[in-house]
Formats: sequence, C-alpha cells, structure tokens
Amino acid sequence: MREYDSLSSKEIENLEHEIDLEFQSKILKPREKKIVDFLVKVQNCEFEYRTTGDTKEIKVISLYYYASSPLSFIFVQPCYAFYSDSKTINRPELHSDDYTYEELEKIAVEILAKNNIDYTEFTEDDEAEIYDFWDNDYSLVKSFLIECWNKAKSITQTKLIGFLDASNYTGGTYDLDNGYSLFDNKIEIEPYLKNKGIIIIKDKERI
Repeated sequence: MREYDSLSSKEIENLEHEIDLEFQSKILKPREKKIVDFLVKVQNCEFEYRTTGDTKEIKVISLYYYASSPLSFIFVQPCYAFYSDSKTINRPELHSDDYTYEELEKIAVEILAKNNIDYTEFTEDDEAEIYDFWDNDYSLVKSFLIECWNKAKSITQTKLIGFLDASNYTGGTYDLDNGYSLFDNKIEIEPYLKNKGIIIIKDKERI
C-alpha cells in the first residue's frame, strides 16, 4: 500500500473528490426528501411566525443550521435585516439525526483502501484524524441546503427570498437562490437586495 504522504497533489485532489461523492451519496442524499418537504412548507407559508400579521407578509426569511452539528437542527425565521425579533413568536424547526465522525471515517477509509492507500495513521494514531486531509463536509452541507431550497422552489414556484446562516453567524450569509456569499463580497442583505431592485418594507424597529 502507498503512504498518503507520497501522493501527488492531483492524486489527493482525486481522493477528496471521491470522498465528496460518497459523502453526498451516503450522508446527504438520504436526508434530502425530509428537508425539501420542510422547505416546501416554509415556502408555502404553512407556518405562523407572529401573533399579528399574515405569514405571507414576510417576504424574506433566514434559514439557519446548527453550527456545531449542521444536519441535526435547522430552523427558519423572518430575516433579521427587516423584521424585529421581538415580534417573532415561532420559528419552524426540523430535527434530524446528524452524521458522526465515525461515519466520515468509514467513508474515507473505504476510499483510501479502494485506492490502495495506507489509512492506518488516521485510524490508529491518536494525533491524526480524517479531518487532517478531508474537511469538505461543512461546505458540502451548505451547498446541499441551498440545493434543497431550490428543489423546494421548483415545486412551490414561490417568490419568497431566503438567506442561509449558521446559528452562530460564522461562515457568512448566503443567498439561497444562487449560493452567492454576501460575506465574501462584503455586502449586507439590504443593499444586496436593493442592488437587485428589490425593496422590502421593514418593521419600524428596523428602520
């Protein structure tokens, strides 16, 4: 078997791509229907956010994933840039089983073994772990949630606008329609939408 450290950058890139595909197939795909069904309900305004006013008056929502365990818990609430938290009395939530480090390790070991790469340092060395050479799971989860949003939108044909954030606001804000990173492009939600010709009526507490 070959040592991982002997691989070329291209070989490592190919291995990472194989693990990406397995992660998408074994971890993300089985959770897709549950998440899409939840987002269809969100887009169809089947949840009430406030004691006053129609849910359909909410034109922009924020979809949050739990930062430390992104697939275990997602929730939705009116976008903070336009709507006051003090008026929000309900946030639709979806709880699921998250993936474990052991599942990631199993996927990675299978790919390494298939390619005749020695994986023992990642499974037997206390100071080495799978994340030392593959840590794409969070970026793949973000892309997956954006994909689920758009699959739901193809069903609902809604005009609802959505942004994706981590529960602790790390990682930046993403436009759920197109994956555009507002953080990377140093722009806030309101001017971003104004640049697209979209004006949202704000709660007076946000003016």
